[in-house]
Amino acid sequence: MGRITAYTDTDEKEIQIQIAEIVGLMPLPVQEDAQEAFYAEANGEYAKALEHAGRVLERIPDQDDMRMLRVRCLFDTGDMEQAEKLCEEMLKVLPDDDDPHLFMGLISHARGGYQRAVREFEAIYPPREYYPFYYTSFGDSLEKTGARDRARDMFCQEVRHYEETGRAGSVLMVDGAYQHILDLDTVLHTGLFQEDLASYKNFLKKAEMTPALQKQIGSTIVLLSRLLDRAWFRPDFLDLVAHIDRCEYLATREGTAVLLSAYCALESYLIHEDRRVNALVEGYLAAVQGSLDVTGDAEKEARSRLVSYEWYLCRYYPDHKNEFIYVMNNYPHTWLTAGRFIDMLEYGDPEKIAEEKVDELIPLMAIPVSREKALESLERAYSRALKQEKMPAYLASGNDQYIRGGRKIMPNDPCPCGSGKKYKKCHGRNAR
Repeated sequence: MGRITAYTDTDEKEIQIQIAEIVGLMPLPVQEDAQEAFYAEANGEYAKALEHAGRVLERIPDQDDMRMLRVRCLFDTGDMEQAEKLCEEMLKVLPDDDDPHLFMGLISHARGGYQRAVREFEAIYPPREYYPFYYTSFGDSLEKTGARDRARDMFCQEVRHYEETGRAGSVLMVDGAYQHILDLDTVLHTGLFQEDLASYKNFLKKAEMTPALQKQIGSTIVLLSRLLDRAWFRPDFLDLVAHIDRCEYLATREGTAVLLSAYCALESYLIHEDRRVNALVEGYLAAVQGSLDVTGDAEKEARSRLVSYEWYLCRYYPDHKNEFIYVMNNYPHTWLTAGRFIDMLEYGDPEKIAEEKVDELIPLMAIPVSREKALESLERAYSRALKQEKMPAYLASGNDQYIRGGRKIMPNDPCPCGSGKKYKKCHGRNAR
């Protein structure tokens, strides 16, 4: 199996040859400092590189190689303001060279100046040679300015270079290019998703699964999950997620959570369109997913909604067990979390559990009420829930978990917590 070679893995002898060629053209008195500057830059010792470059420039202020080295080192250390200032000077001195345009493009992209970045990258397109991060930064800048078709082409050129050479600016950079390509394939409906996914699978087979790469793969799944409202895309999404799952690329606690959430996201759309799953059952399943990994005020609201639905099920489940067996058999990932409470109802006393849920709900209500009032509110809310039809809207949000939802709750709507109050006088009081 081949290994992806990063340009930082360049052979030391090759680096020595390149440095010797450049330094050999400089006056003898500055060659030692120039050589030290280049070697320090190659080793990531940017402060040292800047120091030696400064010594050269004290003797020869217009030494362009050292001036560009300063731009690169300032960029790599994150001093974008100073890097931009020096790069502006180099653009005036070397308007026909690639390097000043390249780094002004990279600097502008890093600072959010996407239109300027596009102009600078465009000035050297196509580049005379391969520059790491050129195509991906150009592509991202184009996408940010709305030129999606051309942006996709730039990301594809980055991937094409990797496929032709087996080398990359970094593994994360190529993975990021694939992320953009798969996203744009879906958004633009190019018809090329499966072809690009096959290429991505081959890339992942050769890549070392570092924690950073695993995190980025997870972010790709999250990004693509937001496009599941496109029914035609769902089989492709499942293909990607199932492949990553089978190959155990995300075999960590965090990765397993991302995969489970991805499966649940897909199942939530299928559940919504499944006529055998009514609105009440769907609402309970959504409440379970919505209660995962939330904190603060959102946690209290999510818990209130879930407890309300659990109380509903204490009434509903005994006479509708086949509906839940259907969900268990057809939506196994959703059932992993949602099925725990159903087991409690199956093997426990639903009436006793309902009493416990009333006690659990009261402290979660925005306005304290008596137990009798809480029970009355739940009865009314349950009657409405039985008559409710499925909403046509979808909602998927969160970085790791996916939440299903309906239309936006309006101020005069009943609060979904089951209190019986209008939303604006209950949980909606702090939502304005």
